[in-house]
Amino acid sequence: MYRIIPPFFTALFSAFLFSCPQRTDPIDPGVLMATAQLQGWDLEIDGTISFSEIIMHGTHIFGDIRGLEPNRIYAIHIHEGSSCEDSDAPGGHFDPARSGVHGHPGLSPAHRHAGDLPNIQAGSAGIAQVDYITNSIGLRESPFSVIGKTIVLHADADDFTTQPYGGAGERIACGVITAANNPSN
Repeated sequence: MYRIIPPFFTALFSAFLFSCPQRTDPIDPGVLMATAQLQGWDLEIDGTISFSEIIMHGTHIFGDIRGLEPNRIYAIHIHEGSSCEDSDAPGGHFDPARSGVHGHPGLSPAHRHAGDLPNIQAGSAGIAQVDYITNSIGLRESPFSVIGKTIVLHADADDFTTQPYGGAGERIACGVITAANNPSN
């Protein structure tokens, strides 16, 4: 046998439900953001790479890079330096775990540089999309924070085996990773 809830109780429950306070802040305090504006040293390459760290879920790295040779595969890495003044300024690959080994991004940071990222491929219009989630880096204050580090695009694909940098070739573009609208780290 079914009972029908009297309209009075339905109205009372609805009034209670819709009177609950709503969040008004636009950014979840559990999410930190950072960006890097990539610029080519000699080529007309540019792009924006964003970083979004969500507590307990990792760091999402995403964005577009333009001005690339169509259909070519490129290596992209996070480097330990804090400058893009010239192609030597970014320093070596970001390696806070001190693994000393270049390797595939799927490995633990104990067995590779934390800055080793998957290759990207430019489409027919010369635009490559970056879209990767990792637990190897972060934006909060820690040895694994990439705030102030650099992200570097290389001329060739990464083979993930050649030491120390994956045979990725010349550095062709760079951007400094800067915090964006974050509460205190």
